[in-house]
Amino acid sequence: MKRLLGLWLLSACAAFAVLTGCAGKQPPTAPEPPPPVRTEIPELPETLPDVLLHVPQRVEQAVPLSDSPLLGLAEQVILHERALERFFAPWDLARTSIPAKEAFWGTAAYGTKQGYAENLQPYPRERWDKTVALQDMAFYPSMALPAIATRNTALRVLPSLRPFFLNPDLPGEGFPFDYFQNSALWLGTPVFISHVSRDRAWVYVETAFTSGWVRQEDVALADEPFRKEYRTRVMAAVREDETPLVGAGKYLGQAHIGAIFPLHSHMGQDLVVRVPLRDADGRARTGLAQLGPQQAAPMPLPLTSRT
Repeated sequence: MKRLLGLWLLSACAAFAVLTGCAGKQPPTAPEPPPPVRTEIPELPETLPDVLLHVPQRVEQAVPLSDSPLLGLAEQVILHERALERFFAPWDLARTSIPAKEAFWGTAAYGTKQGYAENLQPYPRERWDKTVALQDMAFYPSMALPAIATRNTALRVLPSLRPFFLNPDLPGEGFPFDYFQNSALWLGTPVFISHVSRDRAWVYVETAFTSGWVRQEDVALADEPFRKEYRTRVMAAVREDETPLVGAGKYLGQAHIGAIFPLHSHMGQDLVVRVPLRDADGRARTGLAQLGPQQAAPMPLPLTSRT
């Protein structure tokens, strides 16, 4: 019994020593955080100075003007020949190169979209169905005729002059972003007619750069004698927008920069050019218009920083 009591006292003393030893040790303390870095914020002035952008608005102020050619004569002649070959290329077609899927892409692209009309109200479904039907898609292509634009006109995605907008409440939509407008077609542009609308008011044409629907009264059929007379390598380019085409005191039309016409003759410093006109039978004939040196120049015009 004494032996058990002694063992118990020894165990108790040992436990007491462990506890008192642990209690005497201080727990490790976490390292103090580094002092905050003070960032000096510069004081701003009450008003910011105006930002002035000295950007010249005239080309002669931004680029030194020179009459030195930027292209060699031989290279320019080659490019000129290629451009004219491409310009008249629609007259070399025997049939259209535009497949039906490409010609009527607008029907698939916009048929499932909610469109808006010129009054910014939802595009009437009845109007859409009527416009699509005008394309007479089942009979495409129904024509194969060379022709020429006798007015500045619009190439439309579908045969309608009425606009087709997307949601006007969204940025970049609504007026004037008409999704039926494909491109512009200048007076004097050769085209190839491949199809006609059901009401005969529209024709689908292919040009050297795009295709689309135009009003039939804006083009004229180009028979072989006309094409032979009109297709030449001696051309003149219009240098001013809204240039009136006047011959013998008669107004023949209006031309813009980018329009080109066969050069008929020189009259002093002026140029006399051939202008395509539409006769009462819808066929092309030519008239003559006189243009001043600021309005037109023989092609190719020397490529310089001044021109």
